[in-house]
This record gives sequence, C-alpha cells and structure tokens, in this order.
Amino acid sequence: MIRRLAATQPMLDKIVGHQRHIAQAYGISMEHARWLLTTVAFHCLAVADTVYSVAEREPVVDADRATEEAEMEAELNRACTHSLLACWP
Repeated sequence: MIRRLAATQPMLDKIVGHQRHIAQAYGISMEHARWLLTTVAFHCLAVADTVYSVAEREPVVDADRATEEAEMEAELNRACTHSLLACWP
C-alpha cells in the first residue's frame, strides 16, 4: 500500500513484523498474512474515502446517523471476518 521508493527500512521492517505476527497468531502463511493485511488496509482506505467524502453533507434521506454508522461498522467487521476465513488453512 506504500510506494517502495518512499519506504524506509524501519517502515518495511515494521510491516513485515505485523505480517509475521498475524501469520503466527492465525496459523497462516506469510503470503496469506500479507494478502490479508493489504486487503484490510485497502478496504479501510476505501471506507474512509467514502465516509469522509460525504462528511458534513445533509443526507438525501431521513436517516439516523447512529444506525448508519452501526451498519457500516457491522459490514466492515463482516468483511474482515470473511477475509480471515478466506485464508485459513
């Protein structure tokens, strides 16, 4: 998710450390851990882009913000769970 030319060695080491931790914690390969963390990061950026692009705008429909936020959080949790299950050995 980062440009290799912009990455420092300490940044890359930290990323690999996170990947290793997830691989060990869930008993998956480093390749699956890399894929999983990249997928989660990508979805987080996409969700943030979507949410912040409409922040402070009046909703088109009369919707309860707390309900909408709970729905988005539930969908993100569901997507993360499915991503974890997809790479389970």
